Amino acid sequence: MNCGCVTQTPANDFRPPQTWPIPQSVLKNQTTMHFTIERQRLIKMLKSVDRKLPGVKHKDANLRIYACAARVFVEANGQTAGEEALVLRDGGCTQPAKQFLELLKSYASKDNVTIEADERKIKIVTFTIPSTGYTSDVKPPAKFFVGRVTDTWIAGGNK
Repeated sequence: MNCGCVTQTPANDFRPPQTWPIPQSVLKNQTTMHFTIERQRLIKMLKSVDRKLPGVKHKDANLRIYACAARVFVEANGQTAGEEALVLRDGGCTQPAKQFLELLKSYASKDNVTIEADERKIKIVTFTIPSTGYTSDVKPPAKFFVGRVTDTWIAGGNK
């Protein structure tokens, strides 16, 4: 049963565990998308899906941004681009493509950007704009192999 509490018992202690309540601010934000990604890679992804496919009359004005499976994806004009990122909470939303790209370009001094979104807004670093089409139920467009991270190269193994 999940009561919204964190329990901690020291390894060599037989006393009952101590319980601390989790702040409501942490619990209520569980429905927000939250990720950090390299800014230039995200800009490159946005530019790659901004191209109109041959035979299509109009480009999409909006793009879909979603984070899941340790990656961030953008979709527009029948194309999908993805990149590895630090995804803290899965989710997705829709944004005007041109406005979102210009906003990212304005953070030229930042190597990485942290983006959070919910039903009402999307926050990029410190700037907040309205969000539409938010969902916390997202799936990657394909299956990806996520390799195991090891430190054997430090020990001199696997040469």
